[in-house]
Amino acid sequence: MDLDQASAYAMATWQRLEEQVTDEVQRAVCGAFSLVAVSDGHLDRREVQRFRALVRRHFGLPRLDLERLERDFVDLSEALMSDPEAGRSRALAEIDHIRGNPDQCELVRTAARLALVADERITPEESRTLDEILEHLGISR
Repeated sequence: MDLDQASAYAMATWQRLEEQVTDEVQRAVCGAFSLVAVSDGHLDRREVQRFRALVRRHFGLPRLDLERLERDFVDLSEALMSDPEAGRSRALAEIDHIRGNPDQCELVRTAARLALVADERITPEESRTLDEILEHLGISR
């Protein structure tokens, strides 16, 4: 799946499930995107820019606080970079909050898939991180 396909799927999913976009979901989305984005040991500037661009372009939903979503993403990403173990625990805890809600899990899965293709390359670490996120959600690829 390339970035355009992932973006189109994510936009359709988010629009269909707009009422599911709660604070918990926003934090889980940021956690998933951050985990995948930094799984290779660094946060590529392109990943941050793509996250912001994708959110603004595709997730322009009235109930979605874009500024807060971006801030949460940057905060979680920085936490992951400065203390990988604690940051990873925090991000996975955010993801765990929505486990069991299929609609919300789908929103988080789309965010993780977007992160996977955000820098236009997929590393083995990113793929493993996506699998770990999906395991925490209790869903498959």
